[in-house]
Amino acid sequence: MRLRGLSLIWLATLVLYSTYAEWWGGRVFGSRFLDDLAPVLIVAIAWGTSVGMMRSVFARALFAVLALWSFVIFQAAAFLYDKTWDTVPVNVNDDPSKLFNWSDPQWLAVLRAVPSADERVIAGALLTGLVLLLLVRLELRGRLPAESAFKVS
Repeated sequence: MRLRGLSLIWLATLVLYSTYAEWWGGRVFGSRFLDDLAPVLIVAIAWGTSVGMMRSVFARALFAVLALWSFVIFQAAAFLYDKTWDTVPVNVNDDPSKLFNWSDPQWLAVLRAVPSADERVIAGALLTGLVLLLLVRLELRGRLPAESAFKVS
């Protein structure tokens, strides 16, 4: 029942943002207005996991691929996005049809900049990867059966 309520709030927020003149969020990477809705999506993922939606190998593999894709796009956008896609050759605020142009999507423009990354970008990506590995390790450790604090000899 709570998830249904959260879903309705999520949908209402999406509809509200779609009424804005610059519903895409202006000259930024991605749809920044939808960032507010991320906690609801995390709750939905947790619910889906708890009811067994991640039992199959295919579902887990698909989730891993999508999570890796998300990580790559996030790292590239966080460290390399310079807003040229938004303004060259035409400003996206003047011509929003650019948002639907699949010959030059925003995420691909960011990925094209990856080969020019300097040491700071690589260090940031490595540190983020280490934090993610630590979180995965903690999650896997939490799934192991706890050893008894008192051993009977």
